[in-house]
Amino acid sequence: MPLTIQQVIQGHEALVTLLKNDKEEKFKIPFHARWVLAENLNRTIPVVEEFTKQHNALVAKYGSKQPDGNFSISDKSKEPVFQMERTNLLNSDSDIESFGAVNVVDFGADNIQIDLLALLIKTGMLSVTELTN
Repeated sequence: MPLTIQQVIQGHEALVTLLKNDKEEKFKIPFHARWVLAENLNRTIPVVEEFTKQHNALVAKYGSKQPDGNFSISDKSKEPVFQMERTNLLNSDSDIESFGAVNVVDFGADNIQIDLLALLIKTGMLSVTELTN
């Protein structure tokens, strides 16, 4: 069963944070794990870009242009319909069946914030099969 667009976006955000922390040397990701996570990131980018495009179209459809050139939904009667369509978009299937996973033990997860770790496990990017040893 394919991942939903929301799952892909959540995974993308977690990957961006994780790889940023690695780049800033807050912790070091082993090479193999970095490779798998970079492949996952490359798979998420088209989905995130397409979602952004469709989301912006929804905002333009239900919103109005502000003086700064951005759109916002100021008509409160349109807000529920916008939210429903946005939720439907987020819950729709992506073209990604699953992410490549890295075992959390091999990953060196002691340095990762718990919320980021949980999100990576939830999206299937980290495997916890060996944690009980």
